[in-house]
Amino acid sequence: MRVIVVGVNHRVQRVPPDDTPEDYESRVQFEAALQALIQHEGVDLIAEEAGDDEEVALQLQREEDLWAQFNQKPPRCVVPQRTLARQAAERTGTCRHADIRPPSKDFPPGHGRKIEYECSMLERTLQNVGPAKVTLVICGECHRGPLAQLYRSASLEVEDHDFVWLIRYRRTSA
Repeated sequence: MRVIVVGVNHRVQRVPPDDTPEDYESRVQFEAALQALIQHEGVDLIAEEAGDDEEVALQLQREEDLWAQFNQKPPRCVVPQRTLARQAAERTGTCRHADIRPPSKDFPPGHGRKIEYECSMLERTLQNVGPAKVTLVICGECHRGPLAQLYRSASLEVEDHDFVWLIRYRRTSA
């Protein structure tokens, strides 16, 4: 199996409550790049460090409530939403999506067990591979290198790239 690991800033995976024009443009490019990879590389599984939509929304709402005090504005309402990668996979009908983020009960914020967290993402990916020939792994940039190494140690064919590569890929494949 071929694995393409791409490290991203998590802000591109969903629409954040404090959306900026830069965030919006990054997400537009991210969505187009996902479609290009699915189409041109034959990605048939997207394994994404995403988290439960409800859980992520609750955490973002807690953060929004805290920051609103400093901005002297009422907090914006954060609603649960599927990630852009999940939506891209669903649109194709040929690509599956798997959330590989370990449960927060096992890794609460500030857990300090990065390698165990990454090993858990590897395990969760391997549990979801099934018949996939090309898997796109989307993770936080800080996990990209260690995760790529873990996939290599599992005897998989691995490429690892940053977000800039992903955007360039989209432009060259169009």
